[in-house]
Amino acid sequence: MSNFNSGWYLIYTRPRHEKKVVAQLSRLMIDTFLPTMKHVPRKKTGMPLFPSYVFVNLNNTQEYFSAIDADGAVSYVKMGKLACRVPQTVIDSLNIVVGQGENLAVATDHYMPGEIVVIQNGPLSGLSCEVIKHSGKTKVLVRVNILNRNVIADMSLQMLQS
Repeated sequence: MSNFNSGWYLIYTRPRHEKKVVAQLSRLMIDTFLPTMKHVPRKKTGMPLFPSYVFVNLNNTQEYFSAIDADGAVSYVKMGKLACRVPQTVIDSLNIVVGQGENLAVATDHYMPGEIVVIQNGPLSGLSCEVIKHSGKTKVLVRVNILNRNVIADMSLQMLQS
């Protein structure tokens, strides 16, 4: 770990331990991001968007090892032997969508690439996304490739520009 690359990483947690891991890392002054859904039918609000995953922003090797030692943390998401870094653009997009998006859904379906657009108006202004058809409706898609997941949100087509 001699040449540590600071940035966002992804920790896989034990089931339903995401908030516990976030609380422990916050006490250690390690920056975390746990995207949650605001409105989930027949479930509690604040449910994690990606169950069993927590994003962590690490600055050095000490934080790297401290984060994985948190009770409930299982491992870093890795490609081969190296922990995968999550691009800042993914964190920024998720932050915007979770903060302002409505009727969010996470899908493991593999969508064919569609038209790439930029949202021009409203609270998601500036976010780049992809237009798709999902459940017979036109929606926008934000890909989280490291998790092989897609965040899907309702969006008025008048707010989009290709």
